[in-house]
Amino acid sequence: MGQAEETRALEEQRRRESDEVERRHAAEMESAKARHATELSRAEARVDQMTAEHRTLTAALRQRVEERRTEFEEQERRHGEELEMRTRQMEALKKNMADRRRSEKLDDFKKSVTDCTAEVDRLERLASQSKTTSRHRIFLTRIFFI
Repeated sequence: MGQAEETRALEEQRRRESDEVERRHAAEMESAKARHATELSRAEARVDQMTAEHRTLTAALRQRVEERRTEFEEQERRHGEELEMRTRQMEALKKNMADRRRSEKLDDFKKSVTDCTAEVDRLERLASQSKTTSRHRIFLTRIFFI
């Protein structure tokens, strides 16, 4: 064998080794590409799942906020009605108290008038009796002194 054949054989061997390295490298790249594609697919599926969960939670939260808002507005309305009712009750109590005081003053005044009238009547009776007694005395004095 000559040097040319040896060189060709070495080149052939290097080419085969190079082809083998390229095939292995290509297989490794395909394997890595497949792994990455699988990982990407899993990641995309997880992102889709998390996005769906986020949307569900967001919708539930919005619903909960709306329910709370409705409850608050209803409670606020009831408190307003209760406050209005209590205000009316307070006004009625004030009016009743004023009426009662007025009535008590009127009753006291009537009692005072009645007491005064009774006193006037008593005094008039006493005066009348006094006149009668005085007349009897005058009469008796005349009878005895005549």
